Amino acid sequence: MDIILIDYIKPELLILIPTLWLLGEIVKKTQIKKALIPLIVGISGICLAGLYVFSTMPSFSLQCVLGAIFASLTQGLLCAGGSVYVHEIIKNIGRSK
Repeated sequence: MDIILIDYIKPELLILIPTLWLLGEIVKKTQIKKALIPLIVGISGICLAGLYVFSTMPSFSLQCVLGAIFASLTQGLLCAGGSVYVHEIIKNIGRSK
C-alpha cells in the first residue's frame, strides 16, 4: 500500500513544502544545532498553516476554531514532513552523481 503524502495536503498549502525546505536550508547555515532544524521546520509549518486556516474560517464558533486548530496541526506537520522528504531526495540525488 503506497501512501502519497500529497493526497492528504490541501492544494493551497502545497506551497509550504518548498517554503519550509528553504527555511530549513537557511537555518542550517546558522549556529543552531542541526538536531533542532526539524523542530523549527515543524513549528513553522504549523504556524504558517494556521495563518491560512484561521484566515479562511467562515466564523469563530467553537467548532470552527477546534477544526482550524486540528487542520493547522495536521497540515503544518504534513507540509514539514514533505519538506524533509524533498530535502532527502535532493541530498540522495547529489550522492548518486
